[in-house]
Amino acid sequence: MLGVLGEVIPLAMAGAISPVVLLAALVLLGSPTRPVVRCAMFTLGYVVMTAGLFCGGYFLLGLDLEEATGKHGALSSQLAQILMAIGLFVTAAWFVWKSPSEATQKRWMDRINSPRIPLVAYFLVGVIALWLSASFIVVVAILHRLSVAGLPLSENLVVLAIAVLITALPALVPLVAAIIGGNRHRTDFERLGQWLFRNGRFLLAALFVVLGLQNLLRAL
Repeated sequence: MLGVLGEVIPLAMAGAISPVVLLAALVLLGSPTRPVVRCAMFTLGYVVMTAGLFCGGYFLLGLDLEEATGKHGALSSQLAQILMAIGLFVTAAWFVWKSPSEATQKRWMDRINSPRIPLVAYFLVGVIALWLSASFIVVVAILHRLSVAGLPLSENLVVLAIAVLITALPALVPLVAAIIGGNRHRTDFERLGQWLFRNGRFLLAALFVVLGLQNLLRAL
């Protein structure tokens, strides 16, 4: 399991590096109306969607049946590994060439901070944030890695729980910091979020290229 964690943790960190979730959480914490509750609903939606994708994909793709029968399915085939590598390369290129501008970022952040949005809707905002960040491709890549590894169910659940926790850090850390220490660390988080917005896409691209090369070499 430790070997699988060594590959899954960098993938999960790719989801944590994405600035979309961190900046959204900071904007909600700066809201004049119930900021902690808004951010908590957003974080809950993001975590539930991430965990749901992991668990749903795990069972829908039949990875539990692979463990029971000892046979690996389509995800562990040579073609699947090549396609996974291509997907990671395409995602890396997308992050480099199609990153949103600062004006687009500010427009979206202003929209989610509108006082007219009901609190329950922030749960859906958290769900949507998963698809706007790197987390979706991260989920697919981690499920693919588990298919190749063939770990028992108990160990797979541990790996998935760690992956969900790491992926949710951009939303969890500012929320916990705000609950414990108020706005003392807000400036630091804002600096981190702006730095990630400018440079995080290059870190993500480099990480996805390395992971794609690993999949490609494993397939060949």
